[in-house]
Amino acid sequence: MLFNVYSITLLLFGLAAVFMSIFILRRSGEAVRQFTYISFGISIWSIAYAFELSSFNYENMLFWLRLEYIGVALLPAMWIQFIIKFIGKKQWLSTSKEILLYIIPTITFLLVWTNSHHHLYYTDIKID
Repeated sequence: MLFNVYSITLLLFGLAAVFMSIFILRRSGEAVRQFTYISFGISIWSIAYAFELSSFNYENMLFWLRLEYIGVALLPAMWIQFIIKFIGKKQWLSTSKEILLYIIPTITFLLVWTNSHHHLYYTDIKID
């Protein structure tokens, strides 16, 4: 692995997001806690992307690409939860509605991890 300017920048900001998440988690409030989850998702995305850019091996690149999708796929659902909690409409989020929010991210994540079987995301991946 060889870190370049782009991967170092992503890694630094990803680590900053992790530390920010830990710092914010100590505060109270559901919207604040939800923002912590968003920040942690961003850090997963950023750090995994940094390692993907630094990989020379095809298998390593695919692993980090797949790991990125934990943050990529979950962020929209976490963002919706944050907004609803931030505006004080927590009653809109029942357990069943929260589960529904995460169906598409879960399907997205599973499709990315099984892409070699159906090629719905990437038909061909190569190192340039």
